[in-house]
Amino acid sequence: MEPTPSITPARRWLRRIGWALLGLIGTPIVLVGLLLLVLQTSWGAEQVRRLIERQVNAQLQGGRLEIGALRGNFVRTLALYDLALRDTAGRALLALDSLEIATCPRRCFSTGVYTCGGCA
Repeated sequence: MEPTPSITPARRWLRRIGWALLGLIGTPIVLVGLLLLVLQTSWGAEQVRRLIERQVNAQLQGGRLEIGALRGNFVRTLALYDLALRDTAGRALLALDSLEIATCPRRCFSTGVYTCGGCA
């Protein structure tokens, strides 16, 4: 019977560095995937809706933004329903049944301004 070769210290360190790199790269990917998965739920969309209203209302001086519902996949499309912008007296300055925002992630990394025309 032949003796099993022992792992050299250099190889052991290379293995540790490999696992550390895998953790550094894999953890953010898994976390982003989980975040996108949570955003697909009604609970996640409600949390984002509340966050948007809070952030916008903090910037408005006395006005108020109201969003009835938020739907979409949060990567390519986002739809806001029953959107209203109100003044300090509560009168609607702007009221929309729906507003859809479509993005093209590939174009986020290129220069220029693009109008509607599809994301090919």
